Amino acid sequence: MIGSKSQFKEIKKSTMNKIIIRAPFVLLIVLSIFTGCEDSYKPIDYKKMEADEMELLTEFYETSGAAWDSLLNLSIKTIDDRDSTGLMYLERVKGTGDSALIGKQVGIRYSYYGLAYNKDHKPTLYLMETNNDSNSPLVFIVGSAPEQIFNGVDLGVQKMRDKGKSTFIMHSSISTGRNYLTVVADVELVFVEFD
Repeated sequence: MIGSKSQFKEIKKSTMNKIIIRAPFVLLIVLSIFTGCEDSYKPIDYKKMEADEMELLTEFYETSGAAWDSLLNLSIKTIDDRDSTGLMYLERVKGTGDSALIGKQVGIRYSYYGLAYNKDHKPTLYLMETNNDSNSPLVFIVGSAPEQIFNGVDLGVQKMRDKGKSTFIMHSSISTGRNYLTVVADVELVFVEFD
């Protein structure tokens, strides 16, 4: 409770000083908001983003040279499901164990690479994520496509056998979705649960 007029004047003066000091900052924030809103809203052009991704992916397959050629040279089996599922499957080491059938629990080691243009405007792969340094593999039920894996990885693993190694080239429709980023995954099937 305020006891005297002098205390009231002191509080009022202190409050006014705070307002005067803060006013320019508040005005600056308000002006930046309104001037930033002058641009008209531009909706995201998903069709253009998808066309750009397809152009990059086509260029990767047709003209990237060493990267694509080395993937092909390393593969012992190729399954091209790009038209039906968006997956290009390249088997590098044939597994010797059980097949990774739908409903089985599996463990994988993986490295995900994004496909983008480099500074010379050439398709290139860059490391996005890996669990190769982890003490344990990523475990999931085949056919369930849990949130921690891309649908394309789930589709590719279904073509593998235990102890196999493969590379999946996944269109965004089965990898990043509306980010329109093609993902290349190197996957090792570490185990398939026994029947």
